[in-house]
Amino acid sequence: WWAYGSGILFPWDSVQGTITWQYRPDTPPTVEGKSNKYLFPAGATAVLNVHSWMRDAVAVNSMPLLLVEGTKQYLAAVSAIGEAATHAVVGMAGCWGWSSNKAPSPDLQAIPVQGRTIIVAMDADIASNPKVYEAAERLSKTLTDLLGAREVKFLRLPSSGSTGLDDLLGSFDPSERSSKTSISPSSLTAR
Repeated sequence: WWAYGSGILFPWDSVQGTITWQYRPDTPPTVEGKSNKYLFPAGATAVLNVHSWMRDAVAVNSMPLLLVEGTKQYLAAVSAIGEAATHAVVGMAGCWGWSSNKAPSPDLQAIPVQGRTIIVAMDADIASNPKVYEAAERLSKTLTDLLGAREVKFLRLPSSGSTGLDDLLGSFDPSERSSKTSISPSSLTAR
């Protein structure tokens, strides 16, 4: 990691309680023409991120679960919802971050999903990138067919490209953010 110079380290606190570090270099390396902005240690398995504010809420099967793609997006959602959680919030690193070799990761399997409502917040490119759409479809089927979720809905972001939930939340005045962050049925799409 340090070969890439300065950057930020993010702790990914897994559902099972282990910490895996993610590195965001100030100057990301480019591999096969693509910038790798966020790096995990070589050989690290996929983990889902559970902030300490969310640990109890994640365990409550009756509470809706918001599964958010992306490090900053996830942290923005946790910050907006706060300690008095109305939704359990879990982060995933990228659109396939819920899986290991396209099968459910041990962390996803450790979350009580049976009978639960799951809301997924992918980046806005779910509408234009077939690979992100495929990951979302597979996640939805895994949650319902394999893990028994009651329903899976996707949060529609009012933007395009790789805009994420963090960009949307950041566009609100901080004093109004809590009143604008409720998840309404009109912003959801069932899959």
